Amino acid sequence: MSSTISYIIEFFAPLVAFFLMARFLLQAAKADFYNPISQGIVAITDPLLKPLRAIVPTFRNFDLSALLCAWLLQAALGYSILALHGQAFPGVPAHLIISFFDVLRVLLQIYWLMIIISIISSWVAPTSSHPALDLVRQLLEPLLGPARRLLPPIGGLDFSPILAFLLIGLLSDRIIPILQHAILSLL
Repeated sequence: MSSTISYIIEFFAPLVAFFLMARFLLQAAKADFYNPISQGIVAITDPLLKPLRAIVPTFRNFDLSALLCAWLLQAALGYSILALHGQAFPGVPAHLIISFFDVLRVLLQIYWLMIIISIISSWVAPTSSHPALDLVRQLLEPLLGPARRLLPPIGGLDFSPILAFLLIGLLSDRIIPILQHAILSLL
């Protein structure tokens, strides 16, 4: 029975964390909130975020309540999985640090997935104005815009996703593990 509950938790909690991080990105990138997909994400996340907004304010374009909620959800997910498998609990500070870096990894995975969608759509439907593709382009612009300035399009080909993939890989495979280990070793 615990494996079934564990499977359900491991399926739904990352999905909710994904929507919370998408909500965070929508506001950070100043994406079109009238886009039907944006409205769907807002409708899904509002029940969790409205109570938190009374406590956690928005800072500039950053919806800190969405980030905090994703972080707490990731922490709760980790503890519930450990409890269901009968494993020992790490200390609360260590677990919160691990959960924070897990949320950062989810954020990087979202960017990675959006870049893949953007690349494929540029081959298949380069002039499409589908709401999903418009939203992906809006969310990627803060990342790909500076990359385009460093490596401008050559012959009509945009190489900025390569720089973005390099940055995402460095962050997820090198920098985040080093930071996480360094911070945990201080505890």
